[in-house]
Amino acid sequence: MRFKSGSVYVPNMSKNYTILKLPEDEVYSDEIPNVVVRNLILGTMYTDFEGKVTIKNHTLGHYAQLEYKLRKWGGRGAFEVDGTLFDKDGVA
Repeated sequence: MRFKSGSVYVPNMSKNYTILKLPEDEVYSDEIPNVVVRNLILGTMYTDFEGKVTIKNHTLGHYAQLEYKLRKWGGRGAFEVDGTLFDKDGVA
C-alpha cells in the first residue's frame, strides 16, 4: 500500500480459483485488479480499479487479458475495461 497526492494505492496480492460444475468441471483462476482510493483529503472519496489482470480456464487453456483503466477528470472513462480473449494456442 502506498500513499500519493491524497490517494491510496492497494496492489493486487491474491489469485482466486473457481470450479464451475458444468457437464465437466472447469477450473478458472482470476486476479483482482489494483484498487485506488481517491480524494482522501478533499472532495468526494471514491474507489477505482486499475491494472492488468488475467482470467484463465485451466481445463481448456483459454484465457482473457483485461486492462482496467483509471477514470479521468470529470468522470470520463469511469468503469472502462479493455480486453482480449485467447484460445489455448494463444491466438486472439
